[in-house]
Amino acid sequence: MDKDMVKIMQQTLNKLDEIAHKLEHIEVNTHHLDDQQQSLEGAMKQLKQVVQNDNFIG
Repeated sequence: MDKDMVKIMQQTLNKLDEIAHKLEHIEVNTHHLDDQQQSLEGAMKQLKQVVQNDNFIG
């Protein structure tokens, strides 16, 4: 195989490896965001219940 072609293939492989690594970080961050969103939704439900109970009592 031509040396230039091997060099191009190696560079391509390196770039693909970098992209895969970045995608892994994005996936981890997405899971963290999902967890935080679920926590926020739970807190909002609790707050709505407190407000409804307060309105009912008051």
